[in-house]
Amino acid sequence: SAAAVIRDLSGDCTAERDRLVALGCIEQILKTSADFPTAVEVQDICWVAVHHFADGSTENQARIATLDGIELVLKTLQIHPGALLVQQHALEALELLVGDDAD
Repeated sequence: SAAAVIRDLSGDCTAERDRLVALGCIEQILKTSADFPTAVEVQDICWVAVHHFADGSTENQARIATLDGIELVLKTLQIHPGALLVQQHALEALELLVGDDAD
């Protein structure tokens, strides 16, 4: 499962594992959005969010280790036409990761 791979990559470091989960979810959104007509706009929004949360500041590094960053991406996607399917896929990916991690 995705959670098992993340655990293997991050060892016992919870913060690093959380960061990988957040980045993995954003990556999934980017990959999924490639199937839709508005993919370029949606990907641009996602990359802006990634750079915002990973800009090197301690505060933003901490935020990307939470689901706050993903929530912002999902909320931002709402303003784009055709983003509903992308949002649904992203939420499914989140549920899968969270569900696997709970095991």
